[in-house]
Amino acid sequence: MTAKRLSLVVGHFKALLRPKDGENDKAHKQDWTTAPLPLFDALPAFKNFPGCAWGVWGAEDELGTVNLLTDAVVKLAASEEIRLGRSVGLNWCVPRASLPSLRLAHGVDRPLNFPEKPMFARKAPEINMTVREPREVGVRDDEIHINMQSGTQWDGLRHVPIIEHEVFYNNTPADALTRGIIPLPDSAKVDPAHAKLGIQHWATHGICGRGVLLDLVAYQTSLSVDKTLPYDPWLTRAISLAQVEACAAAQGPKFCRGDVLLCASVLSRSITRRRVGGGYGDFCGDRAVAGDEMLSLSPTSLAPAYDKHPITMSTDWTTAPLPSYDELPAFKNFPGCAWGVWGTDDQLGTINLLTDAVVQRGAAEQIRTGKTVSLNWPLNFPSKPMFGRLPPTINYIQKQREGRNASRDDEIHINTQSGSQWDGLRHFPILEHETFYNNTPAVDLPHGVIPIDDPEQIDASMTRIGIQNWANHGICGRGVLLDLVAFHGQSAPDGSDVLPYDPWTTHAITVAELEACAEAQQVEFRRGDILILRVGFTRRYYAATQEERDGLRGKPETFAGIEQSEDMRRFLWNNHFAAIASDMPCMERWPTPEGVPHMHQTIIGQVFQLCSPQLTPYSLWGMPIGEMFDLEKLSQVCAEYNRYTFFVSSWPLNIIGGAASPPNAAVCAHLWQCFPCIN
Repeated sequence: MTAKRLSLVVGHFKALLRPKDGENDKAHKQDWTTAPLPLFDALPAFKNFPGCAWGVWGAEDELGTVNLLTDAVVKLAASEEIRLGRSVGLNWCVPRASLPSLRLAHGVDRPLNFPEKPMFARKAPEINMTVREPREVGVRDDEIHINMQSGTQWDGLRHVPIIEHEVFYNNTPADALTRGIIPLPDSAKVDPAHAKLGIQHWATHGICGRGVLLDLVAYQTSLSVDKTLPYDPWLTRAISLAQVEACAAAQGPKFCRGDVLLCASVLSRSITRRRVGGGYGDFCGDRAVAGDEMLSLSPTSLAPAYDKHPITMSTDWTTAPLPSYDELPAFKNFPGCAWGVWGTDDQLGTINLLTDAVVQRGAAEQIRTGKTVSLNWPLNFPSKPMFGRLPPTINYIQKQREGRNASRDDEIHINTQSGSQWDGLRHFPILEHETFYNNTPAVDLPHGVIPIDDPEQIDASMTRIGIQNWANHGICGRGVLLDLVAFHGQSAPDGSDVLPYDPWTTHAITVAELEACAEAQQVEFRRGDILILRVGFTRRYYAATQEERDGLRGKPETFAGIEQSEDMRRFLWNNHFAAIASDMPCMERWPTPEGVPHMHQTIIGQVFQLCSPQLTPYSLWGMPIGEMFDLEKLSQVCAEYNRYTFFVSSWPLNIIGGAASPPNAAVCAHLWQCFPCIN
C-alpha cells in the first residue's frame, strides 16, 4: 500500500470514528445497581419451596444474581480495590513445601488435576499430548478430557434442580435440557436445549466485581485456646449465620450489593495435607486471600480458570533496559534469540513484562466505567476445526436420585487449539534443532495419553514450559486493538464494509499498515501492551453460509495475517509487547511463501510446515500468540467511543504441561460514559 493511499485511509478512518448525533441516546435494560429488590421474606414460594427468585430478573433470564455485577458495580470495585496491581490465585493451590518434586518445576502451583482423586465418583482429568506427525512434523497439540466439577469450579444453573419437582432455575423442566454425549456444532445448528441455562451466559457476561473473604479458618482458630480449628472440615458440620456475621464483624468488611462472597473453610488445605480424596467443596485456593479484593473472573464457555502465581523476579521488568531486536544474539543459524533475557530457567517469556506496576497502571487508566466484553468464541467455534483437529464434544451427565432427575455434570473433550486459544511455549520447536523455548530439548517433553491424577507423581518433564506457567501468572494488562477491518473499510452503497483483501485468502499485513492504523486510532504503544489485531476472519465467518464454513476444513488453509519480514520482527520486539492476538486462525499470512521465515517461530514457535532451513523460530521470544479471538463486539465498543485501549484479563486453563489453552479472556473498557454491560 502506498503512503498516499495510507494517508487517505487514515483521514477516512478518523471521519468514521466521529460520534454521530444521538448515537449514545439508547434505551438500556434494567440497571440492577440501585433498582429495588425484594427481601427474602417477600419472595414467593414455588410449591413447597419458599424464597423463589424466578422472575426477579425476568422470565427468560439465564444469569441469575450475576445480573448484580453491573458496569457501575465493577467500576466501583476496580477503583477501590485495585491499588497495587497484585493478583492472587483462587484455583486450588498445591503448597510448594509439601511437594518438593514440584518445587523444581518452576512454580506449578494450582493444577487442573486437584483433587487427584475426585469425589462423588467423578473421573480424574486426562491429557493427550499429541505430536502432529506426519502432517506437521514436531507440532504439539493437547486434547483434554475433564469433568468440569472434579476440581475448582463454578456450579452453573444446570447443575442441581429442585429434585422433588425436577425443575431447574426459572422453571426450566429437567427434560428440556440435553443429556448424553453431544457434538458441538455451529450456533446455527445448536438445539435450544443445548444452550438453555448454560454456563456460556456467565462466560459472556463475566464474573467481575468486589470480592469479600470471610476467613472462617482464621476467625475460628483465633477463638480457640490452643489456636487450632475447633472442627474437622471432613465431618458434617453446619456453620451458623451467627458465626458468619461474627466473622464479618471481626474482619471489618461491610457487605454491598453485588459482592462476590468467598468463604475459607480449610477444606483445600486439609485435603492437600492429607493427600487423599474425601469431603466436598468447590476447591478454591482460599488460603492465599485476605481482606477485600477486586475479583476478576471470566469463565470459558464451559470451564473457569483464573489464577496468578506470585512469582518473585530478580529484575523488575517495568523499567529495566531491554535489548533491541538487532542486539539480540543468534541461536546457531537463527537470529533474534531472546533466550536468557528473562533468565536461563525462565518459563514465562514476554509475560515477564506484565509486572505488578504495569498491571496496576493499566487497571487505573483503563477501568473507568466497568463495561466488560468477552473475547472468547464459544468452544464449538469453528464447528469444523482447521488443520485436521477434532471438534469438541460434551457429555451432559444426568444423575438420578430415587428415580428422579438430580444433579448434572459435564465432561468435555477438546483440542485446546480448535478455537479461541493462546499458543503456549510447548506448541512448536525450532524444527531443525528439535529445541523449544529457552533451549528445551523436544525429547525432554512427554507426549501421548497421560493421566494426571496425582501431583506427587508428576515428573518434572511434565511441567517444563507448560501453559500452567502463564495460567499461574495471568495475562493481564493494557490491551491495544488495531482494527484493520475498520481502518481499511470503505462505505459501500448498501452500508457494508468492503475490505481490500479477503481474510480467508493469503494476504500480508505490513508494518506500514499497522503503524498507520495506530496513528488513525490515536494509539501510542508502550512496554507490556497486549497487541490485538482485528483482521476480519470472525466477521467473515459470521457472514458465511454453513456450507462455506464447513468448506474451511476441506481445503488447504489460506489466511490473511502479518507479513513475514525483518521489519515486522523489529516492530513486534522493539515495541516490547507482552503478547499478540488476532481473530485469525493463524496470526501470520498463511501459507508462508516458500523460503520465507515463519513469524510464528520467531514469536513463540508455532509453524505447520517446514519450508526452509533458514526459518527464524518464534520459540526464540516466548511471546504468547492468541488466535481466533472474537473481536466483533470489542470493535463495536471501541469504534463507538473512539478509544482503542482497555484492560485485558486472561487466565488460561491450568493444564500442567499444556501446549495451548482457551484464553478465558475479557476486556474492561475505558469509555466516556457508563452503560449496562453489552453482553
